Amino acid sequence: MYYLCIDIGGTNIKYGILNPNGYIIMKNTRSTPKENYSGLIETIITIYEDVKREYRDIEGIALAIPAATDNTTGMIMSPGALGYIEGKNIKKSLEDKLNIPVEVENDGNCAALAEIWKGAAIYNNDAVLVVIGTGIGGAIIKNRQIHSGANLHAGEFGYGIHQFNYGDKSFDSWSHTASTGTLVKNVARRLGKKDTELDGFEVFSLAE
Repeated sequence: MYYLCIDIGGTNIKYGILNPNGYIIMKNTRSTPKENYSGLIETIITIYEDVKREYRDIEGIALAIPAATDNTTGMIMSPGALGYIEGKNIKKSLEDKLNIPVEVENDGNCAALAEIWKGAAIYNNDAVLVVIGTGIGGAIIKNRQIHSGANLHAGEFGYGIHQFNYGDKSFDSWSHTASTGTLVKNVARRLGKKDTELDGFEVFSLAE
């Protein structure tokens, strides 16, 4: 028995085959479609079809979504790192096409659940986790359970406003100033390159 676990990021889709004990059997990555929702769905279907050739006994798909997500209905409640996903029911889209159970959750919540289950917070009842990627997200754990908040935005630390311009009502959030996506843009500008010519891996290699 296997599970296909997919982390949808603003830049890349990371995916792997896991067994019920959380052991990663294989993992890979590919670029996240930037244009539209249908491209994202087709990419996930392609990933599923590719891995199923070798791992036939896939019981379900788990998706980590870079946005506020209703894990019961599968509805994505905010634009997050990919504007085109807001208002889409990714659980239904994939279950209708693949006829396999699909579970969805915010990516920061997924990371926190993993840390509680197998990682750094395994002996803790309460924890806070910060995810720094294309944007900044996170999660709050209370009594070993995800605290989602009234509108599913608890733990979305990237929205925190740390600088506000009262003149034009503009503001900078933590994601705007300190995410890996912003880092890539800043370095690209310093080097006279386009954002698409760099990624986080290359920026850290340049730093070394």
